[in-house]
Amino acid sequence: RHGRRDARRARLRGRQQARDDHISYVDSLPSGQEKGLFYALDLGGTNFRVLRVQLGGKEGRVVKQECDEISIPAHLMTGTSQELFDFIAAALAKFVASEGEDFHLLEGRQRELGFTFSFPVKQSSIASGTLIKWTKGFSIDETVGADVVAELSSALDRQGLDMKVTALVNDTIGTLAGGRYDDNDVVAAVILGTGTNAAYVERANAIPKWHGLLPKSGDMVSVIVLHKAKTIQMFKKCMVMPKENTPSIPKSLSI
Repeated sequence: RHGRRDARRARLRGRQQARDDHISYVDSLPSGQEKGLFYALDLGGTNFRVLRVQLGGKEGRVVKQECDEISIPAHLMTGTSQELFDFIAAALAKFVASEGEDFHLLEGRQRELGFTFSFPVKQSSIASGTLIKWTKGFSIDETVGADVVAELSSALDRQGLDMKVTALVNDTIGTLAGGRYDDNDVVAAVILGTGTNAAYVERANAIPKWHGLLPKSGDMVSVIVLHKAKTIQMFKKCMVMPKENTPSIPKSLSI
């Protein structure tokens, strides 16, 4: 038994060394029983989206949701960190101000925000991460090496918005979380776009890069960054694979 487990860990370690794997610090995913009002901010390009959703638990599910998309002026993509995050926070504050009667916080709760940030970051907890580099046309040197959650939180404070960033994730984890909310069998997600990333649920004690205390769930979402050359190579292999040998996509894969 121990031999099989050690062999599995060795294979996982070898795969992770050959890829660019990251620990997400996400140790639990939606169950479909969540209740309350939740906000999301999706920043991954020249536009960003703000979203709110009222969840009604197992029976009510998604009671109502609203979304708005805002374009980022070109000069803010190369300006200062404060200018960029102040613009985003102002748009979010305006969106919160339009909250209708169908949306309501549970008593004693603060508004919570999930922050999808689709740029390379070095994450140190579920709600903190320093920017490694900008991509997709952004070039703000002072943000590199800074905690993007702290930058956003400071901007929210300047807007007088009582909202807490509770999670920093990339778009792949957001896709995985959405898939898990609809189907508890979903264990992986893939994004095929400007970049190609994947996220999957792994046992925390099988992740070589994880050195902290094991989470209560025992699980951890691991993120795989597939670089362009490796992605092209992967798809070439898929294209030449004989039809009879092509594996079917399992129910647990969310794309």
